[in-house]
Amino acid sequence: MLELQGDLAAAESVHLEGLDHARRFGDPRAVAFALEGLAGVACATGDAERAALLLGAAGAMREAAGASLPPAERVVAPTMPGRADSRVRGR
Repeated sequence: MLELQGDLAAAESVHLEGLDHARRFGDPRAVAFALEGLAGVACATGDAERAALLLGAAGAMREAAGASLPPAERVVAPTMPGRADSRVRGR
């Protein structure tokens, strides 16, 4: 949500905090969710390579945990890899 409002610094901070909590509690689904959020921030700032790396890590985490993408994220998340890929290729 903060990404959509343009507050990328706050969004990154929230996602990093979420990642820290998810790792401490050992919740792979929450780790993946935080990584996807960080990928959204990276994509929004034009850092396509970081976005792609984070999305790959999140996908691997979800697959290993058997955790599918939540329904609410199925609308936004699928577009991110394409945006990141086109930015990496468009250099």
